[in-house]
Amino acid sequence: MALLIASFMVLHSCAQENIGFRDVEAYDTSGVEFADSLIEGLISTLDDQLKSSEVGAEFRKNFRIHFWRFFNRLDRGLITKNQDDRIATYIEGLKKTFPDADDLIERQLFHFRYLMIGRKAPDIIGRDLQGEEFQLSDYRGRIVVLYFTGNWCGPCRGEYPYQRLLLEIMSDHPVILLGVNSDTDRDEALKVKQAERLDYRSWWAGWDAEGDPRSGPIPTKWNIVGWPTIYIIDQEGVIRYRNLREEKVIAAVKELLK
Repeated sequence: MALLIASFMVLHSCAQENIGFRDVEAYDTSGVEFADSLIEGLISTLDDQLKSSEVGAEFRKNFRIHFWRFFNRLDRGLITKNQDDRIATYIEGLKKTFPDADDLIERQLFHFRYLMIGRKAPDIIGRDLQGEEFQLSDYRGRIVVLYFTGNWCGPCRGEYPYQRLLLEIMSDHPVILLGVNSDTDRDEALKVKQAERLDYRSWWAGWDAEGDPRSGPIPTKWNIVGWPTIYIIDQEGVIRYRNLREEKVIAAVKELLK
């Protein structure tokens, strides 16, 4: 288990590096459409990284971090219909290049179509830490701050004070916090939430084939690479922010309330 935790933390740490891509800020279009040349440059960079010796024969193990960087940069601007089609066609075409990874490439297509900023968030249906079923769409009409988290994860624990503050200052507003908890022991996760005064509902991520909830069905569907991952979803169910942290989450919620 310690090795599994270490591997996820390393993956999260590596996700902070650029490796082949320009800094994220270089792709910030201030809310206007990307130039076609910038999109082609991003695709070319991603393609170079995926076909590099670093990825090589261990494509299934190494490719996700490069898509993580690619999507983070696409989140910095608006994509035209033609650009949308171009990116989807490129990702689809990777199935021919890497025929043994159809399932993983399909997951990136799902991410591009449903998990980017500006897309309507896919529903989550599952059981909470007490075993009761509920779903994300139950909260349509309210701003949802969705945390993929776990007490095993140091940066996730660092979000607890901001979660408590958000719960306090948004108690009279149409804002709800929800979590997808990836701790191994569901009962222990519930005790931690109670002890930390994290009074919001969480799905339990569930088990994958290896017995690790970090790769359970909900994190897998949402293509989670690093922990925590935080989505802010508006009243219509549209993703408005992704991967903000700490006080920036609170500021983004206040901006949506305006």
